[in-house]
Amino acid sequence: QELKERYGPKATVYLEFDREPAPELVSEIRSAFGSCVAGSNTLRVLADNPDEAVPKLIGKLYDSGYRVLSLKVVKPTLEDVFFKLTGRRIDQL
Repeated sequence: QELKERYGPKATVYLEFDREPAPELVSEIRSAFGSCVAGSNTLRVLADNPDEAVPKLIGKLYDSGYRVLSLKVVKPTLEDVFFKLTGRRIDQL
């Protein structure tokens, strides 16, 4: 766990909601979290601490009138850490 926190990439929070995100909302989230990629009805946000980020994201979406349909948090794996440190996947050795 310590290796993942110290060397791993950030966690990714995937959100899907009832309509396409407004550019203003994307800009606000990008300002707050540093990274936000919008798709049609989706957002992908990188977060150092998803346990803190998710409630803030949900609150912001709710306050802006969006209804969250799904949410998924993907945390880095040991293989992700290995790739970040070496530039190669384990199966490429």
